[in-house]
Amino acid sequence: MAELGPGHDPGVRENARLTSVVGIALLVPLLAVTLSGLSFGGLWRVHYFAGFLLIPLVAVKLASTGYRAARYYLRDPRYRGAGPPAPLLRALAPLLVLSGVLVLVSGVVLWKVGSRSQPWSTIHSNSAVVFLCVAGIHVLAYVPRAWREVRSGRRTGAEPGRTSSRHRAGPRATVIAALTVGLVVAIATIPGSQPPRNPHHRDEVGVTAPSSVPGRG
Repeated sequence: MAELGPGHDPGVRENARLTSVVGIALLVPLLAVTLSGLSFGGLWRVHYFAGFLLIPLVAVKLASTGYRAARYYLRDPRYRGAGPPAPLLRALAPLLVLSGVLVLVSGVVLWKVGSRSQPWSTIHSNSAVVFLCVAGIHVLAYVPRAWREVRSGRRTGAEPGRTSSRHRAGPRATVIAALTVGLVVAIATIPGSQPPRNPHHRDEVGVTAPSSVPGRG
């Protein structure tokens, strides 16, 4: 979305700040998930932990950007005044959301079954590739702007006044809450995390030794 100026509506500004703060907070867990996924065999615990940590943060990001997009397309004058996203990023947004949701859902399913079962393994791998490609474009386009927005929020919060302090604390509190929930979920799932089995490596069923067949000595 276009960068907001100081004169814009406080609610629009706070939404942009929340989107920026949670976007910055997503970078480290996303990097951990990506790197551990590339060498999954030895880092599967890190992969699962970072993946579960991401879920609440991604939910907050989808909520903040989804709300802003909805208000924009419903012709709310406050959000219309903030301007539309760049055409390329607007076109890629549905693909980013869909691939991100598929990565997380398929990852949870694979954790639950403890196996690289089909079709979920293929869905997880393919959606991860698509997500990383689209997210790379998204990060390059938005991170500098998001960082400026976060720094702007700090400068605004340093000025006297209850309103600016409250607006500054809101996004940070939301992101801290999401991180806390993510940590609780990630820690709670550690006992259930198991090395993913290859479904093709299993014992043959239905082959019986002659000595165990009833009626034979």
